[in-house]
Amino acid sequence: MNQVEGLVIREAAGEDFIQIRPLIVKRAEELKLSDGGISDINKLVRDYCSKPAKFYCLVCELDTKVIGYVIYTYGYCVYVGRSVNMDEIYVISDYREAAQLLLFKRMVKITNNLGYKKLGWL
Repeated sequence: MNQVEGLVIREAAGEDFIQIRPLIVKRAEELKLSDGGISDINKLVRDYCSKPAKFYCLVCELDTKVIGYVIYTYGYCVYVGRSVNMDEIYVISDYREAAQLLLFKRMVKITNNLGYKKLGWL
């Protein structure tokens, strides 16, 4: 795995969606999906900043530029109880190998710290 110095994983802030939304559109393009269903920035920020939040988000930064994100929610599994569900994970291709692994490891840590038994990737 290639390591990249200076990668930072942190919780997203509302203003980060100016950089996150274009990455969501880029991911849709790479998957050959229509971007017509992607929420506009105002809806993303409103849903993220609402109390309670409709979803949660971590970003991966390099030199203050968001190069990746993971969007997740909390759920429930009848077999194991509370769970964390990763709905989206994306990193620009130049940093994908190193940064996706860091994002995934942080999701495992969040799941374990909450005492949940399941991390799902939808």
